[in-house]
Amino acid sequence: VFQGANSGNGATGAFQSSFIGVNAGQGSSSAFQSNFIGYNSGKLATSAYGSVFIGNDSGNGAINAAQSVFVGRDSGNGATSAADSFFLGYRAGYGASSASASAFLGTSAGDGATNATGGVFIGYQAGLSAVDSVGSVFVGQQAGSGATNTAPSIAIGATATPGAFNNSIAIGTAATSTRDNQFLLPASITSFKVAGMQAFDNDADAATGGLVAGELYQTTGAGAAPLNVAGILMIKQ
Repeated sequence: VFQGANSGNGATGAFQSSFIGVNAGQGSSSAFQSNFIGYNSGKLATSAYGSVFIGNDSGNGAINAAQSVFVGRDSGNGATSAADSFFLGYRAGYGASSASASAFLGTSAGDGATNATGGVFIGYQAGLSAVDSVGSVFVGQQAGSGATNTAPSIAIGATATPGAFNNSIAIGTAATSTRDNQFLLPASITSFKVAGMQAFDNDADAATGGLVAGELYQTTGAGAAPLNVAGILMIKQ
């Protein structure tokens, strides 16, 4: 079904598809079983079969974006190698490349992101212009914006970012990683509580209780000095 001036004009390999809107699906190829709705949606898209592009310029010029869903004006516009992805919001995934199996939700989420396969960017400008953030999770306004070489990292909170450090976790507003393989909370977090932590007299008792090396426990206060104070945080050896 082609509805609208130039919709489906010049399209090839676009059987069982619906292109609705001016220039929708125009010049597209290998876009069979797809639905492009909106002005310029899916225009010149290639290898975008089984996809749904909704919104003006959604998926416009998209390449290798098969089985993806782009919803919102300019969502996935110019995206390449973004198969099996979900972009929701104005300019979500705009110009994204090597971002297959990703989810970018929010205005400009993942806008300009490159090499962000498997990434999850949620929030206004989350993951904006992120580079080499494969498998990363950025949640919050501008979380992970401008992050580079962070695969895979987690940033949760407004403007939280792993910066240029990989395999790091930054949680909290403006939390910013300072090294690789780091778990970081910002200075604004002044109290930290772990509920339900098991308590043991000592390391041997912790082993008897089933803990393995690296797991945390607290002292009961019934152990020998210096473990005769309750609530001391310990790491099972």
